[in-house]
Amino acid sequence: MKILRILLILALMVSLQAPGALAEMTGLPNPIHEATRREAEEAAGEFFSLPPLPDGVEEADYSYIDALQGDPKGRVIAQAMFDYQGTRCLLRGALTDELEDFSGMYHEWTFDRGMRIGVFHGRVMFVDGGPGVAQWYDVLQSSTYSVSIDEGATLEKLMTLANSMAEYQYEEPPEIPGEGLEGIVLPGLAWAEKTDSVALAKALGFALEEPQGAENPRYYLYRTNGDDPLAAVRYELEGRQQVFWAREGDEAFDISEVYHPWPKWEIAALGPFETILSYEPGGEGLITWFDHQAGVNHAVAVVTDASPETLLAAASPFI
Repeated sequence: MKILRILLILALMVSLQAPGALAEMTGLPNPIHEATRREAEEAAGEFFSLPPLPDGVEEADYSYIDALQGDPKGRVIAQAMFDYQGTRCLLRGALTDELEDFSGMYHEWTFDRGMRIGVFHGRVMFVDGGPGVAQWYDVLQSSTYSVSIDEGATLEKLMTLANSMAEYQYEEPPEIPGEGLEGIVLPGLAWAEKTDSVALAKALGFALEEPQGAENPRYYLYRTNGDDPLAAVRYELEGRQQVFWAREGDEAFDISEVYHPWPKWEIAALGPFETILSYEPGGEGLITWFDHQAGVNHAVAVVTDASPETLLAAASPFI
């Protein structure tokens, strides 16, 4: 009887707790409130807004999740559930100081990598053919956004979905007469200063060389505000314009400074490395990889005839 009395008292104490505290004690999620889009955004913060939904999505179920009990920031998460090309998607957003993972998805991811989403830094995690999430930190809105799916995840599906909602407007690079910096890849080189191979190697701490047989190499060093230097070499190889970038880093990330909503995304092995291919079939494209042992990120771009075969061939001389 004494044990039963104690259990009854404990049950009464739990029932008197606020909903948020009860959720923490029992492991249940915080209360979710159905809402309109405007109500969900206002609950998340005075200056908060969710990104636009992908083209073709006309309806969504909006709601918001209460802040955790005792959370000093009182952060509320706004969310929208919608169907996109036959896939059920969950968009979440909240005001944050940096990229945070509040997707609520916890899996042994087979792919987990920092990715550029829109013009922002983000992260993509998924189990091939299973669940997945893409998240990014919008520095203009001081907000983290994430979009997740429960099944059918691929890199292309998640990147296409996230990029359809992320901001792509950015300052146009300056024009340099006579340089022929046209298209998607080459104009970004205008943000860098032309230099020579010796100065570039000194800045990087290692040599950055064009492949054997390349013609007309030109070297570029980007202004990076005290961070690890970013350098590039532009050249022609077998009649194709190509650019090769290198930058030290702690984890894999696209260092190319090329901002474009690529329609195709693939993962491919090249030597000991996992590479990411992003491209417009038959047009321009990019291949990136991270050398964990050296702690250096690399990227190579082609400005014509992009395909998995041409991109892997463009990267092969540097492996």
